[in-house]
Amino acid sequence: MEVQFIGLHTVGYGAGCASAFLKSIVAFEINGFARDTDLYLSPGFVDLQVNGCAGFDMNAEQISTDTVIGLVDAMLANGVTRFAPTLITAPEDGICRGLKVIAKTHLGNGIAQEIPRHRNPIWSQLADDRLTATFIADGHHVPADVLKVMLRAKGVGRSVLVSDSVALTGMPPGTYTTPVGGRVELRPDGRLCILGSTLLAGSTASLAQCVGHLMRMTELPLKNAIAMVTANPGRFASGSGQFAAGSRADLVRFRWSDEVFIEDVWLAGERVHGRGGESGS
Repeated sequence: MEVQFIGLHTVGYGAGCASAFLKSIVAFEINGFARDTDLYLSPGFVDLQVNGCAGFDMNAEQISTDTVIGLVDAMLANGVTRFAPTLITAPEDGICRGLKVIAKTHLGNGIAQEIPRHRNPIWSQLADDRLTATFIADGHHVPADVLKVMLRAKGVGRSVLVSDSVALTGMPPGTYTTPVGGRVELRPDGRLCILGSTLLAGSTASLAQCVGHLMRMTELPLKNAIAMVTANPGRFASGSGQFAAGSRADLVRFRWSDEVFIEDVWLAGERVHGRGGESGS
């Protein structure tokens, strides 16, 4: 099977890989070249901001281990092999019920609707090269021209894609009641709003879908978009998200056709998701 291998620094094209799918990658080598396939292999995606997905909500009042397990399975199906469960601001007892979860902040989060033209936190954060910015490229949070300018300011190396997905990700359009936004409306175009307004109540795009949105909005090449969901966020997740000898074999095989379509997912060398739902090494 012809597969294109894509990583942070290089993109090769090959018909085989001498990488052992053990618990960790012991070698990596491209054998042969083929440029007429839409099938790619990349490190597993890393999402640093996940409120929920597929009906599983980290902010639910009665969160349980089943919630966490269900969320993990849903994330794996979307190609995400590492993620940071995220809690919204809540009373202390609600935070404690969330167990050991980590909250992450994206560029512009918590900013007022109207701010001074020049002296504001967004410009300061964009200008500070010590900071890595996270972006929600769901097609709703940030307009295309704004996203393009922000990425130029930060550079791909200091930019990370996050989904900010909520429990309604993957659910049909309709009106719902959620812990995050109360009464909300999920529109057919995927925009999630506070009911009766245009104010966003989170994102319903998976990280894989965000890659497609990012490329259409900014015209970035695929290798840069994949870096923003693998090696770049992996720096904040124990160095994951890269092809390297000794790295844990968390891998994703996907097809690219104006969108990312997940085919197979391996976690520590074990196939945990595949088309048709099969699993196994």
